[in-house]
Amino acid sequence: KDKNKIWYLGSVVRAGAFLIKHRFIRHDNFKINSSFETDYITGCAMMFYIEDFKKLYFDESFKMYGEDVDICLRARSMGFKCIVEPESVLFHAVSASYASSFSLRKNIMKLISRIKIIYRNAMGVYS
Repeated sequence: KDKNKIWYLGSVVRAGAFLIKHRFIRHDNFKINSSFETDYITGCAMMFYIEDFKKLYFDESFKMYGEDVDICLRARSMGFKCIVEPESVLFHAVSASYASSFSLRKNIMKLISRIKIIYRNAMGVYS
């Protein structure tokens, strides 16, 4: 709701996917002037060439959370790069699908997706 706050400007996925987070979240002061590579792109701001998207396929089993992390980790394992362009601007209604960001259902869905990503990482899907 605060259009001066950053909700997404890159991401981090580490240690077998136990750490998955946005960088600069809820910050309003940053000094990044050029594009850079990141671990994943948030789904609300993701862009693909249709040919590449067809190669990767969109895994609907994720339902709502984690699908962006999954497709980006698979894309990176195939040699694609996830690039953030800080000059681009997108307004996103964060958690608009739920009454609040602290919805129990939302957090359960996020946990299930996180477990699925950790499992896929352990199985070598993203290698």
